[in-house]
Amino acid sequence: MFDDIVRRDLSLSRKRLRRMLKTLTRTDAYHSKIAVGAVRYDMQGLPAGKVTKEEAQ
Repeated sequence: MFDDIVRRDLSLSRKRLRRMLKTLTRTDAYHSKIAVGAVRYDMQGLPAGKVTKEEAQ
């Protein structure tokens, strides 16, 4: 993910990215999206499969 940020010449540090991801992944909205069978998306926002039971735990 950070390599993509560098490639796009965005001004976002690794530390800031980590903080943002920690904040996001602690929300109820995020957890509702990782329910078993929910659609998983790739870095381009395209559907890339479904969340498995193992991933949802």
